[in-house]
Amino acid sequence: IKVQRPGIRKKVERDATLFHTVATYIESIKWPRGTPMAGEPLVGALKLVKAVDEFTERVLEDMEFRREAANMQAFARLYSHNRGGTSPANVHVVVPDVIPELCSDRVLGMEWIE
Repeated sequence: IKVQRPGIRKKVERDATLFHTVATYIESIKWPRGTPMAGEPLVGALKLVKAVDEFTERVLEDMEFRREAANMQAFARLYSHNRGGTSPANVHVVVPDVIPELCSDRVLGMEWIE
């Protein structure tokens, strides 16, 4: 059973806003006058804000347990060796079965695998 902590999404969103703000500030810093790169961004071509925003999107997607359940089922159909998937003979992929009646937006129920 995977359970999402109450209020965690709000905390993640708050932290993401903070990270975005800091990344925006860092990207705005320029090399000082008197240096060979004067006026150019200190971080160069690094797209820090874009990286932070992409990371935030992935974290928020990981918090969508119904989507995760659907992805697990699709992955199992494609690759799990014990369900007729197409894994190479020397690779044994086992994906736990999702237990739909134990799943919700904040709970993901799946079989136990040892």
